[in-house]
Amino acid sequence: MRILLYNPDNGVTRNFMPHLWMFLLQSLTPDGHEVVLIDGNAQPMDEAGIARFVRRTKYRTCRSARDPQ
Repeated sequence: MRILLYNPDNGVTRNFMPHLWMFLLQSLTPDGHEVVLIDGNAQPMDEAGIARFVRRTKYRTCRSARDPQ
């Protein structure tokens, strides 16, 4: 399975300090899965940009419990 984790731009500081939760989830992902991390502070994307990336690279996405739509 290919997994995409996107951390949105915080919109305040444009801080390029990495968020460790993404790396933690990547390290805890079982072998056989590919995880791609995109930090919105380094590469800002809106929903349409993420959708274009997913279509172009054929990544699957899942929504978090906070975003049930």
